[in-house]
Amino acid sequence: MKRESPIKRRNPSGKIVWLARYTNRDGKRRYAKPAWNRGRGTFERKADAQRAINEAYGLSDPPDTLGAYFETWTERHPRSERTNATNEHRIGRLVDVEVEGIALKDWALRELRRRHALVLVDHMLKTEGRATTGAVGILRSLSTMAEDAITDEVCDLNPFRGSVSGPRSEGAEEAPPDPRVQLRGDAPLRQGGRSIRGLGPHLHRHRHEARRGAA
Repeated sequence: MKRESPIKRRNPSGKIVWLARYTNRDGKRRYAKPAWNRGRGTFERKADAQRAINEAYGLSDPPDTLGAYFETWTERHPRSERTNATNEHRIGRLVDVEVEGIALKDWALRELRRRHALVLVDHMLKTEGRATTGAVGILRSLSTMAEDAITDEVCDLNPFRGSVSGPRSEGAEEAPPDPRVQLRGDAPLRQGGRSIRGLGPHLHRHRHEARRGAA
């Protein structure tokens, strides 16, 4: 069964609400009015409206946390065996890292923001001493997973994508990381014909800090 999505509406006051509507067994459209929402069919949060629709159809809620989504990600969006193994290995290295006191795997995907990605960058480069190319590869895998989560309506934005650009046909597989990563000043971090504008300068700063420390 196709999972329906909430409908966005703006009240006369200008406030955005979400309508939870579904089709009953008689083929009629109805508002989903769960008891926990006091019998209303409108919601302030899209996630709550989606939950009401799912319950009306008897569907289970989609995975909410990064860890839960990661567990079934490669089954939901399969790529080549090599690519799946690479992505699982990369992300698996970070799921237990604490971000603002919470393990990354326990964060709701909808709540992750760019600042959390930068915390992961700091951890990989400062705490683990990981090479920049390795950090870039992990960020790319996280970004790919977040894009698939957006498609599945598990989250609304990709916190690991700092304006990733570059041609890619639908269904194309992620290429292995290019070791020739270019980082110059505030220029975007480039890899495989793509750029990560938001995180590139951050990685660049870490690389120069490491050089100064070794001098």
